[in-house]
Amino acid sequence: MKALRFLFSRTFLANLMLGTTALVLIFFLLRWSLDSYTFHDKQIEVPSLIGLDLEETQIVTAEQKLNWEVLDSSEYNYAFGDSEVWDQYPRAGSRVKEGRAIKLTVNPVREPMIQLPDLIEKPFEEPPTTCRPRDLSWVRSAMCLISGKMWLSGCSAMGKNSLVVPFLPRAA
Repeated sequence: MKALRFLFSRTFLANLMLGTTALVLIFFLLRWSLDSYTFHDKQIEVPSLIGLDLEETQIVTAEQKLNWEVLDSSEYNYAFGDSEVWDQYPRAGSRVKEGRAIKLTVNPVREPMIQLPDLIEKPFEEPPTTCRPRDLSWVRSAMCLISGKMWLSGCSAMGKNSLVVPFLPRAA
């Protein structure tokens, strides 16, 4: 009974109100100070860097006070030229803080080279299909039939005749 009377006393209620007010005041003061310290209200819209080469990317990001870094440049995308950006994170239109690094996926300097299979002067039971899985269907070959077996007597690719196995760029 004495404890219940204390909970409803003026002293306890005054201290409870004072403590609650102090906590709310500390919360809003802390929130305001963190917002001003972290510049939460100052954001920049990320520009689209897709299709730009690295020099143009440097200019655009410097104007916006952003940084950039190449995340990947191993996969060649035939829709874009050499050293062009073809993906970025964060996406264009996103809001970031000044100095944020934009992660880029860039085409390699040149398209990958692949080796033609060694088929010169080798017999085949059927016409060679090893070119098809390697995207080499555009390579023209000269076939001849000797003793009932198919032989590859030469090949031409990109307008050049060759009897050796060349390295050629992968077909688009």
